Amino acid sequence: MDAADQLISNADPQVKAQRRAAIEGTAMVGQQAQARQVENHKLSQHLWNGLSEVRVNCGSALVGTPEQVANQLLSYWKLGIDEFILSGFPHVEECHRTAEQVLPLLKKLIRILPIAKPLSFKICLD
Repeated sequence: MDAADQLISNADPQVKAQRRAAIEGTAMVGQQAQARQVENHKLSQHLWNGLSEVRVNCGSALVGTPEQVANQLLSYWKLGIDEFILSGFPHVEECHRTAEQVLPLLKKLIRILPIAKPLSFKICLD
């Protein structure tokens, strides 16, 4: 979480105020409810939406150690979600970190499951 929070810690306060006003004024009821219910942008243990404080349409981020992120991706995979669009900041560094630290762990976790299904990843770079 510290690295995630660091991404927005130095953002211009005026930008943050504009984004808060936009969220409060949105017609998207779900987005308003989410903003009211979360603390420190934490939607769940490893799901964070803090970038919405400074950028539009950034979505949510998986945060944590490579092991924590791999396990979170595994939980989605067990639900039948087998394609992920992975992105991060800074882009190139996070691509390398994910490819070298997270994906090998995820592949290993999937291989040791009793029932295996094909593993596929779609990676989109902004």
